Formats: sequence, structure tokens, C-alpha cells
Amino acid sequence: MLGLILYLTILITAAGAGYMAARTYENRVIHLEDLILVLKILRSEMEYRNDPLPELMERIARRMTGKAGDFLNAVCSFLKGDDRYDFYDSWKEAVNKIYGESALAESDRSILSRAGIELGKTDMSNQLALFAHLFDRLEEQKKEADEERRIKSRICRTLGISLGVLAVIVLL
Repeated sequence: MLGLILYLTILITAAGAGYMAARTYENRVIHLEDLILVLKILRSEMEYRNDPLPELMERIARRMTGKAGDFLNAVCSFLKGDDRYDFYDSWKEAVNKIYGESALAESDRSILSRAGIELGKTDMSNQLALFAHLFDRLEEQKKEADEERRIKSRICRTLGISLGVLAVIVLL
């Protein structure tokens, strides 16, 4: 009886590890979708309001949950907290702080960082073009992440279960 409990524990633990490894790929897709949504809201707010960009970002961040809301909060905090940060430095620092240890790939973070270079510095037509380009790039990244999630998540889950079964067989 004790052996059966041990075998079930090993199998469940290995399967859980496989599912946890697969979660990283799922989180990347979730983070990208969340970012795209928040940036679309920011674009709309910029288009229809004349408020300064930090005020818009604070207002949006209060309504949002998740990493994208935390990201906008971090940008505003860096802008308010230290005079040596201009908007781009604050944006880049927030990308590193919020998404540095997240499931986003380096290419995702790079695209997001570069968006802060021109954001808020030109007229509205150029801002809309910037957002259109940014959304195209992020959608491409999301498609890539979704495909990676579809393939690698299945591999991770299957590998976890298989290793659990293999460990049980070896112990028998």
C-alpha cells in the first residue's frame, strides 16, 4: 500500500512539473494579449483626449490588472520619482523591471522598449502610425508565441507524464 502511494506521488509530481513547465509558454501569450489591450486603450485615450501622457497612463493603470497595468504604473513611478529619467528611460526601465523576469521573450521586450522612443513626442498622425507598427509587431510575436505554446506545452506535459511513468517503472 505504501509503495502504491509512493508511485502515485511520483507520477503526480512529474505530471505537475510538466504542466508547470508548459505554463511559461501560456504566460507569454497571456502577457502579449494583455499588453496589446492596454496599448490599444492608451492609443484610444491619446487620440480622443488632450491630457498629458503620464496622466493617461495613470488613469489606465488604475483600471487595469495584471502586468500591463503594473507596467504603466512603473513608467509613471519612474517619471515622478527621479528627475534623471526622461520618458524613454522610464519606459525602458519599466520594461526591464516588470517584464525582465516574465515569460516574454527578449524580442518581445525589445519591441516594447523601442516603442517608448517616439511615444508622446510627435503629432497624433505619427503616433497612430507608431501604434499601428507596434501592434503589427506585437501581433506577429503573439502568433509566434501561440504556435510555440501549442507545440511546446504539449511536449512539456507529455514529457512530465512520461518521466513520471518511467520513474515508477524503474522503481518497480
